[in-house]
Amino acid sequence: MKAINRYGLLKAIAFMVLVISLFSCSACDDEPNPPVILTKAIAVIRPATNVKLNSATIVATITPNEDDTKVSFETKETSTSVWEAHILPTTFSGKDTLKVTFDFPALKAGTSYDFRIRVINKGGEAVSDINSFETYAVTDYDGNMYHTVTIGNQIWLKENFKGTHFSNGDPIPNVTDQAAWNKMTTPAYCWYNNDSKNSKVYGGLYNFYVVSDSRGLLIGYHAPSLNEWIILSDYLGGANIAGGKMKESGYSHWIQPNAGATNSSGFTSLPGGVHKDTFGNLGDASVFWSTTKFMNMPNAASSVDIGETSAFLQLNGGNDSNRGFSVRMVKN
Repeated sequence: MKAINRYGLLKAIAFMVLVISLFSCSACDDEPNPPVILTKAIAVIRPATNVKLNSATIVATITPNEDDTKVSFETKETSTSVWEAHILPTTFSGKDTLKVTFDFPALKAGTSYDFRIRVINKGGEAVSDINSFETYAVTDYDGNMYHTVTIGNQIWLKENFKGTHFSNGDPIPNVTDQAAWNKMTTPAYCWYNNDSKNSKVYGGLYNFYVVSDSRGLLIGYHAPSLNEWIILSDYLGGANIAGGKMKESGYSHWIQPNAGATNSSGFTSLPGGVHKDTFGNLGDASVFWSTTKFMNMPNAASSVDIGETSAFLQLNGGNDSNRGFSVRMVKN
């Protein structure tokens, strides 16, 4: 009887070992593989570059984070709601951040555009923030490009004129000698402090004989009369506040306090200074020519100016015709 029990016990133990072994192998075979984590690509849009009248280059950076990431630039006119997709023919892979560009041709001059970038891979889809740019509206004889802004029924350049030729290609003399400048009775221009670097932001300084010349400076545009300045001022609420609505806000170019500056009109007046007996007022005054003689005086003309201490737009100031002021153009 005892022998039988021992045999039965050994048989039971063997069965239990077999079951445990089978269970262990089954558990081993059924253990799942580690999960594969798919990561979306990262897309960051950058400001547009090489913006011209009818074209621009859109720039972005992407981090694929997965093989075969598709990239699509999406664009639209700001005034519309329909996006147009421009899918790049090449896919991107790897974990390094890459710069991608898209040359956006056949644009409308003087038009605002929105753009963004969309990336798609196995991890999903990601869309960047929206950025914007505005194409230039017009170019002068020298190739300088200008934006425009509509204020009431007038269309103004948003930048000071910086050309060195009349619209027909005749050169405007660049006079750098102070004594010679003071004697001018014919067209002349200079850069502030005779430094061409200043022209990139503030444009040039021109005497009255330039803006009153019949050859004109920009096809389709003209230097404004005093009455056209008054129309602008009245539309903006009158001279007491018009200057503030015309001045670029902040202190990137204006010195403090730049009082009342909102630039709500979009005119973006910059303090380009003046050339009288010397150079002065860079950073604290915008002075623009009109084409109107001052009180019928033969060697004086009306100008308008805005200072840093108030929102006032001074109209009908009289100045000697050989002084150098900024020039803004208005559309014919």
